[in-house]
Amino acid sequence: YEPRVPYMYKMVSRFEKEGYVAGVNLRAATNDFRAMGVSSLVDETFTKLRFLVEDTYRLNNNQSVHLLSHSLGGPLTNLFLATAVTKEWKDVYIASHIALSCPVLGTPEGVYGALTGPKYDYIPQFLPKLIVPMIRSWPSILWMFPRIGANGYNVWRQTNRTNETVVFVKTPSRNYTLNDMAELVTNIPGAEVLKQTWADVINTTRLATVDPGVKVLCIYANDTRTAMSVNISDDFDGNITILKSSWGDGTVPLVSLESCSRWKNVTAHPVQFGGSFAAHTQIVSD
Repeated sequence: YEPRVPYMYKMVSRFEKEGYVAGVNLRAATNDFRAMGVSSLVDETFTKLRFLVEDTYRLNNNQSVHLLSHSLGGPLTNLFLATAVTKEWKDVYIASHIALSCPVLGTPEGVYGALTGPKYDYIPQFLPKLIVPMIRSWPSILWMFPRIGANGYNVWRQTNRTNETVVFVKTPSRNYTLNDMAELVTNIPGAEVLKQTWADVINTTRLATVDPGVKVLCIYANDTRTAMSVNISDDFDGNITILKSSWGDGTVPLVSLESCSRWKNVTAHPVQFGGSFAAHTQIVSD
């Protein structure tokens, strides 16, 4: 039986065919994806994740654990490794972090999701506008916004290598660049929760971009055109028009996906899906 939304289903099934056993050496760390990034929830999630890793280690004859993440799970796992545990703990319990489609430095699609809804492959395209009010109440979308690395590393420059940053959102009256994200959130209608949690989420997740201090395998698609700049009305109502795009996985631009390569002990492994706009999620099933 394959579920209607087969997220990770094929990948988990493949692991089981290779001998992994659910609940023993194949375990899941779930989280509330809607509010992830809020400090209190991050602390609670990290406490549970640490227990799960230690318990899995004991269940498997004291073998260190490979962590596998997808999408925002990548920065979440990286933040855990960088801030919630010590080097000594990682040396004992962690074998590696396998990060699939990891938006290391965020993505403009996080912004566009808050404006007009998601474009993920398993969501029928008549639904996005209907769920925009709901997305505007999810603090986690802020973690997906483009950001500068904690060390000052900035990939959101114009291609002419000037100090001018990419215009992520263009309206008839103004442009919104990386420096204008807080103001953009303030101007989004019905986004009171995002306004209230902005400072907490940005401060809590700031170190998600630093070297995690473990072996990392970054796998990501690199052959799909991915939006970098859009045009929309001043009231953020209606459809968006893509003005500029770059290579990536259809959700996250390559400049963010490949930023993991700046860490010390990392292998970056780009893959291709023939330009599929579903590549961001397809990577966990194919």
